[in-house]
Amino acid sequence: MLGWFWSHNKELLGDLLTYAARRNCVAGARWISHHTESHDWRLALFAAADKTERESAEIFGILMHHPPPGYKRDGRGRTGRTLSEDLLIMIVGKACTKSRVYDLILSGECSNEEIYRLQSEKACLEEVAVQKI
Repeated sequence: MLGWFWSHNKELLGDLLTYAARRNCVAGARWISHHTESHDWRLALFAAADKTERESAEIFGILMHHPPPGYKRDGRGRTGRTLSEDLLIMIVGKACTKSRVYDLILSGECSNEEIYRLQSEKACLEEVAVQKI
């Protein structure tokens, strides 16, 4: 579908890059970031940073390595913080919040299978956060 829009010089509807990032669509995010400039790269980057699934780390990496032309990596936003500071705060905050939820669940009564599964999910969550950082 994206190929059809592109080949017919049609305007892409909405911010498809952010849509792909929010839905962990790695192939879509890669294609959009490499073939169009009509997207909000920063918004898509924040959408990928806010997710905790493995696919979001791959999308985050794609977006970090392919900023739109003319984007200044050292530009400061309205808060006076750099993009990297904002992203770091978001990634660490999300990982810590989810980690606390897992800790609360694990502190209750759980079977050995549930404990193993939850510990595995928590480790995966932390691994994804570290990969993004």
